[in-house]
Amino acid sequence: MDKNDVLSNLGINNDKRLNDEVRDTIFLLANEANQKSLDCYKVRVSYELFRIGRKELAGKKAVVTLIRVIFNNNRLRVFVGDNEVENIKDKYQTVINNGVQNMPSLGRSAYWPKDYKNTLPQSVEGADNDQGMSNLVLNRILFGPPGTGKTYSTIIKAMSVIDAEEYPEQVNLSDVEYLDRRKQFNELLGTQIEFVTFHQSYGYEDFVIGIRPQTTSEGTLSYKVHTGVLWNIAKRAREDKDNNYVLIIDEINRGNISKIFGELITLIEEDKRIGAKHELKLRLPYQPEGDDGLFGLPKNLYIIGTMNTADRSIALLDTALRRRFDFEEMMPKPELLNWTIEKEGEQISLEEMLKKINERIEWLYDRDHTIGHAYFMDVKDFDHLQQVFRHKIIPLLQEYFYEDWGKISQVLNGKFVEKLAVPAGLSGEDSGRERFKMKEFKTPTTTSKIPKTTKQSIPIQHPLMGMCDCENDHCT
Repeated sequence: MDKNDVLSNLGINNDKRLNDEVRDTIFLLANEANQKSLDCYKVRVSYELFRIGRKELAGKKAVVTLIRVIFNNNRLRVFVGDNEVENIKDKYQTVINNGVQNMPSLGRSAYWPKDYKNTLPQSVEGADNDQGMSNLVLNRILFGPPGTGKTYSTIIKAMSVIDAEEYPEQVNLSDVEYLDRRKQFNELLGTQIEFVTFHQSYGYEDFVIGIRPQTTSEGTLSYKVHTGVLWNIAKRAREDKDNNYVLIIDEINRGNISKIFGELITLIEEDKRIGAKHELKLRLPYQPEGDDGLFGLPKNLYIIGTMNTADRSIALLDTALRRRFDFEEMMPKPELLNWTIEKEGEQISLEEMLKKINERIEWLYDRDHTIGHAYFMDVKDFDHLQQVFRHKIIPLLQEYFYEDWGKISQVLNGKFVEKLAVPAGLSGEDSGRERFKMKEFKTPTTTSKIPKTTKQSIPIQHPLMGMCDCENDHCT
C-alpha cells in the first residue's frame, strides 16, 4: 500500500495543514500499524488525526487505545498513553512492536477510519438516530443549590457532546474515567471547548463583539474591533462541520442576559441555527476586518450553562432565556457520601448527616438553598469535617438566614450555637428577641466520658451535627 492510499484511508490526504515530512511520518506509522493488525480509527476531537489500537466496527468504544496521533499548532505529536514519543519517525517500528506484544491475534484484517464511516454517530446536520447523540440538546442549563456538582458535570457532558462514543455520558464515573475526561477537556479548551463565567460587569463586547481602545506607535488613540468568546467559537464551528463544539457558561444567572446576548438571544434557538428549518442570520453592530457578512450560529455548537439557585431562582430568570434552554435540575445526592468517619469509637454517617441538615433547611427556607454533597466529598476524618463546618457550612447558613442564629440553631439542632446571657443591667425584653452566638469548637482530649458501645449499637448520626441527644463533651 503506497502513501497516497494510506493517507486516503485515514481521510487526511487533502489536509492542507500537513507538509511532506509530516505526511511521510504518518504513512510510516499507520502502515506499520496496519501490517501488525492494529486498527486506525478517529474520534470527534478536532486536533487528533487518528488513533491506533483495537476497535470493532459495531463497538461504541475502542477495546484498547495504544497510540494517539495529534496535529496541533502546526506540529505532529504522538502519544503512547500519556507519554509523548519524540522523533517518532525513527522509532515507529519499536513503538508498534511494543504495542502488539501482548495483544491477542486479531483474526481479521485491520480497519481504517473509512471502514467505520457508516457506523459512527451521524453529525448534527443529519439524522439523529444514533444512541447517545439523539438525546443531546443544543442549549441546556444545569441548575441547583451550591455544591451539587454542576461545574463538575459540565466536563462530563461537554466531552459526551464532543465524542459520545469515546466519552459516553454516565452518572457514576470512576476517578480514572473522570480524570481522563478532564484531561481531554483541558486539551480542548480554546479550540473545541470554551469556558466563560458570567458576572455583573460582563457585557456584549466581551461575549460577542465590540471595540476596544488601543494606543498606536505614534501615541494616538485608536479603536479596534474585538471578537468575543461566542463569536470566536461559532466561527471555528462553522469552519469544522464534522466536529461538535461546546460553549460552557458558568453562573449564567449572574450576568445581565439582555446586555450580554443582545440580538443573539434569537439566534441560539435550535430552529434558528444555520441549516435549520427557520435559519436566521443577523448583521452585527461591528464586523472584524475582512468579514462583512451576516452572522449565524451553527448547529454543531452546543451551549451548556450552570446556575446556582441559592443566588437566583429559575422563576426570576429572563423569560427569553428560559424559553430557549432545557433545564436539568441537580439536587444534593447524600447517597454519594456512602462512607463513615470515626470519632472516638463512634461512626459518623455523612449520608445521614446531610439528609437531616437538608430536611431542616427545606422546612425552614426552601429546597433551592439546601447544601450539596460536594462540600463533603473529600472529607475522610473528623478534623476535616470540623473544618468544613467551621469555614464553609456555617458561613453559608449565616448568609441563607441573614445572621438569624435562631434558625441556624434549628438546622444544627442546637449544636455549635448557644444562647447569649442577658448582660447585667438589661432585661431580656429590651432586645425584643433571643440572641445567639456560635460556640467554640471543642476537641476532646480524653475518651473517659465516652460510653463504650458495640458495633451494632453505634448510632449512625453523629452528635457533631446534633443528630442525637447524648451528653458527651464533644457534642456540646
